Amino acid sequence: GDRFDIKVFHNHVLANGATSSGTLLMSNGFLSVSGNLTVGNSGRGDLLMMNGTGVISSTLSVGINSGSVGVVTLAGPGADLSIGGATLGAAVASRGILYLSNGIMRTKGQVKWGDNGDSLVVLAGGSLICTDNVPTANAQLNFPFGAGTSRLVIASAESTLTQYGNNGGLLVPAGVGGYGDIIQSNGTLIAAEVALGAAVGSE
Repeated sequence: GDRFDIKVFHNHVLANGATSSGTLLMSNGFLSVSGNLTVGNSGRGDLLMMNGTGVISSTLSVGINSGSVGVVTLAGPGADLSIGGATLGAAVASRGILYLSNGIMRTKGQVKWGDNGDSLVVLAGGSLICTDNVPTANAQLNFPFGAGTSRLVIASAESTLTQYGNNGGLLVPAGVGGYGDIIQSNGTLIAAEVALGAAVGSE
């Protein structure tokens, strides 16, 4: 089919208002965002990549304000998404979901797979690769970073989560009062360290 390239030179938001909804479906082409990409700022936002390449220079924010829902899905073998960082479920009563059934996603630096809201990361195929962006950067993966709840599910033999870099590791959870868990029934998890109950008062 036809190829479409989208270049955004600043920040971009899907579903900005409380009652809004926004969807971006990529079946081919190239998406470039030089700033932040927000999926579900106060409403319901969806980013679905079947194929194509996406590069988010700064942070991918999924489910930010209270009452918001954001869902990012990589579902095709040609889906390739690189981001500068990520925050899922930022505020209380927000929800951020990442679902990989195919393709590859790359993150750089510290990633908040959950903050003060709810978050879910599901690997049902595909690869998630997390590294630092400079030699002195923090490459920690936080499930969650704040006082919310976060769950990581690795459910397919084809699923791979690889974390490496300086000051790296999986903190489950990282935030005081947070709750995080990992459910792995298949696939591969490679990390410099996995710290369960990393924060005081966490579970």
